[in-house]
Amino acid sequence: MSGTVDIQQIYSLTPMQEGMLFHRLHDEDQAYFLQMNLTLRGELDLHLFRQSVN
Repeated sequence: MSGTVDIQQIYSLTPMQEGMLFHRLHDEDQAYFLQMNLTLRGELDLHLFRQSVN
């Protein structure tokens, strides 16, 4: 085995992933994150909630 693999040969990026990679390579200080707000109603099973988030 050569030790390195060209990941594109295994699985191509989606257009969104290509854009994120382009911007990351262009500006290494740029960060992407996902922000969410949730409104929960009823009883919460904390164990199941943690599993679903993780």
